[in-house]
Amino acid sequence: MKKKIGRNDLCWCGSGKKYKKCHLYRINEKIINKNELFSMYKKMPPRMCCSPKTWHVNCTKIILSHTVSEKSLKHIACNGHV
Repeated sequence: MKKKIGRNDLCWCGSGKKYKKCHLYRINEKIINKNELFSMYKKMPPRMCCSPKTWHVNCTKIILSHTVSEKSLKHIACNGHV
């Protein structure tokens, strides 16, 4: 049985914030379709790292490849799948 996360518990995403200040109201956010996301991505400055600041521990420089560290994948995985 899955334990229900409380409002004052730490958020499941690992941000260190309380659930109520992080992902509690995410269900109310607008869903962005693939075209909108691509359009937003194209407007970003070149060579800008898109990963959360908390993942930048081992960053050295941004390169032109699309690799994602295993450490980063575990944060976005759902039941072990990305």
